[in-house]
Amino acid sequence: RHQAVSDMPFYALTADVKEAHRAIAIDPLDWPLQACQVEPGGDIYCKKRGTDGVASAAYWWGRLGAALHRAILYTWSNQVHGWAFLFADDWLWTSTGRDFCENLVSAILLLRVFRVPLSWKKIKGGRVVPWIGYEINLRECTLGISENRALWLTSWLEKRLKENRVLL
Repeated sequence: RHQAVSDMPFYALTADVKEAHRAIAIDPLDWPLQACQVEPGGDIYCKKRGTDGVASAAYWWGRLGAALHRAILYTWSNQVHGWAFLFADDWLWTSTGRDFCENLVSAILLLRVFRVPLSWKKIKGGRVVPWIGYEINLRECTLGISENRALWLTSWLEKRLKENRVLL
C-alpha cells in the first residue's frame, strides 16, 4: 500500500555558515575604504574580505545567502516535499518521503560545490533539531526554546534579580 506524503514523517537538517561575513571578497578598489592605522606612521592594516561589524558585510552576505538559497530551491524543483529556511547564516531544511535523506544532503552538497564554509560541528539532523535558539520537534509538531537558550535565560534573569536592575 502506498503511503500519502502527508502521512509520512518530516525530517530536518540544519547548517551554519562559518564566518559568513568573510565569504565575501572585497573589490581591490574598495580595500582602502577598509584600511586602518593604529598609530600615525605605523603599519596600515587592510581587510580584503568582509569584516564583521561593518554594515555592508551583512548586506552582501544577505545577497549571497539568498542566491545560494534560491539555487538550492531550484535544484529541488518540484521534486522535494519539504521546506527551506534561511535566517542570517543559518539554514533549516525539512523533507519527507522516500528520498528525504538525499533531498536534505543535496542542500549541503550544493553549498560545498560553491565552497561555502560550513561549521560542521553545528550541523544537526533528525526529527528534533536546534535552530537559531529554538528547538524544532517535528515528531510532536512543537516549537520552543532550546535547553541551552532556557539555561542562558534563567541565568540572565537570576543575575538581574540579584542585582535588582536591568541596564537598558
